[in-house]
Amino acid sequence: FAALACAGVLHVQITLSHFPMATHEGVAYDGVDRSWWHMQLSGTIDVDCAPCMDWFHGGLQYQTVHHLFPRLPRFALRAVSAEVDAAARASGLVYHKDSFAKINRRVLRVLRETAALCAAAPLGAGPGAPQL
Repeated sequence: FAALACAGVLHVQITLSHFPMATHEGVAYDGVDRSWWHMQLSGTIDVDCAPCMDWFHGGLQYQTVHHLFPRLPRFALRAVSAEVDAAARASGLVYHKDSFAKINRRVLRVLRETAALCAAAPLGAGPGAPQL
């Protein structure tokens, strides 16, 4: 049971940080508008929470910072998050972060929209779809 509970919390955290954000097809970086920096900022969102909740999230609330600096230790994530926010603003980019509740609502909206697209798609539409 304990392993499933831990895996469930981990799954929710990773889902929150990635599901509501943009995805892409094709070449990720073009060196102009879609640099590595742009892709990390557009593909993840961080949970904005009080420092007293860091124990619950275990550092996973800073997925954007983690993607930018994968070897950064957990204790430094909060401080570097503020620096990433300032650098993003200086570059005219958005460092996405929101509350735990608001990101959960965004995930549910994206799942609902995806389910509606799948329900409306004809059988056999898209690569890897079952064919009649």
